[in-house]
Amino acid sequence: MVRESGVKVYKLKYGQLVSRDVVIKIIKDFLLGDIRLSNNKEEAKERYLREEVIEHYWKFITGRQPYKIDVKMALERIKRAIEEEINLSPSQKAKREIITTFDLTTEEERHA
Repeated sequence: MVRESGVKVYKLKYGQLVSRDVVIKIIKDFLLGDIRLSNNKEEAKERYLREEVIEHYWKFITGRQPYKIDVKMALERIKRAIEEEINLSPSQKAKREIITTFDLTTEEERHA
């Protein structure tokens, strides 16, 4: 399904419409959790970072068979993101979390 803005959206099993990027992020979070919980990270990456696994999660999340291009794009992005995530030191992970949190202070509060 394509919205007026030209962004392709997918309907989740529960009726919510989301972009392909959101579906890929959900799958990445699932896989990252599975890899973190495993004892052998390299073996887990080989086991989980495959097209069949991505297809399975995509069908689980959206209830539909994904397009091949979506699976290939998802696999590429997820591999890159997981490599970055696993290779970060704990302090780098903390810095990333701080950077991504929103600054809710107003301009006046900052100058007060």
